Amino acid sequence: KTTGNVGEFSYWFNIKKPFYQTIKCLLTYTGDICKLRVNCIPVDNGYSMSLNNSQTSKIFNVGEWYNVKVKTSSKGTSLYYRNAECSDWILISSNSMPSDEFDAVSIGISTNQTNAEVLIDDFYFNETDIDNVTYVNGKTYILDNNLSVVNCLNTDHHVTGLAVDNEVLIVSGLFNVKFYDVSNPRSPKWLYTYRPVFERDIQNVTTFREGGRCYAVVCCHYSGFMIWDITEKDNIKLVCDDDFSDYEVNGISARGRINCFSCVVNYPYIYATVSPTPSYVSTHKNIAGIMRIDISSFTNPIKEIYCIPESDLTNNTSGDPTPNRIARYRNTLLINNRDKGIATYDISKNTPVYLGLFPVGTSINTLTVTPDGRLFTGDDGSMGTKSSFYYVKIE
Repeated sequence: KTTGNVGEFSYWFNIKKPFYQTIKCLLTYTGDICKLRVNCIPVDNGYSMSLNNSQTSKIFNVGEWYNVKVKTSSKGTSLYYRNAECSDWILISSNSMPSDEFDAVSIGISTNQTNAEVLIDDFYFNETDIDNVTYVNGKTYILDNNLSVVNCLNTDHHVTGLAVDNEVLIVSGLFNVKFYDVSNPRSPKWLYTYRPVFERDIQNVTTFREGGRCYAVVCCHYSGFMIWDITEKDNIKLVCDDDFSDYEVNGISARGRINCFSCVVNYPYIYATVSPTPSYVSTHKNIAGIMRIDISSFTNPIKEIYCIPESDLTNNTSGDPTPNRIARYRNTLLINNRDKGIATYDISKNTPVYLGLFPVGTSINTLTVTPDGRLFTGDDGSMGTKSSFYYVKIE
């Protein structure tokens, strides 16, 4: 991309495995002489990037995609990068030396490393707009108290859930989970991304605190749930990963047959929505309600399902069968039940007790309860009727 006497070069770059010899990305030439290059220099825990022979301290991870940009003009040359989420460009290094004139541009790789594996791609919607990339499939907006947008985070997958605790923003992105330090909301810092080794459908997220530590529970659709310790921002770690394979419904493993979309926590219990996956509606329609998970031991969570009576089950199984949304007000759980309204449970005793239905709407989906007992809910339109928004005061 060129504008006047300013040139910008951008590409996506991924060094797939550890290396021991410098890898050079050649960019501009005069005749056969390379005038501008980005050097990737191996270090103990990854590699650094620099312009020509300059020095930098930023360390990059092997096996990760990075978007690299070089901006050059008569006033000097700068090297930038951004990660897979396509956030703001971050300066790596710059100099005030006028760039050399060149007559050719070509991305190439030069190295003495044997068996080097380097991936280069563009991911651009339009090759002349290096900020508009196909890699962005979702956005997370950060708003201030006046509901003004102060920042926007790009994500490589559609956003399915958000939660904030301990100044950590957790973003579930359908097939991954991202963690950001939002102690300064105007300048969030990416901390960690969980990318499963298989296509794991990741949904809503919630947080809780126990024993002086802060945790995030991530619901994983047909493959259970995860618990992440987010107490230390520089040490985000997975402490529990349960895929339901050890729990049986109708005599067979629950994994892949029931959904877990969202949950609330009243320690030591997680209360999660359960419903049959679309492929198993015909054989598991009755497995719909809540799952209580005792997480007194992260290594051995104890699971039990409490179903909605069949007479109260919705017959609307379009899309993702319900329930898939849950809220808690004091000792009452509320879960969406499409045309049947909202199903309720009492959790004040040792065992959850089904209370009945609260009739509202035509196809209830999302629901939110405020601490003072205001319920906000609405229809998703799947019954072919007009979608409406409802406000209910819980006494």
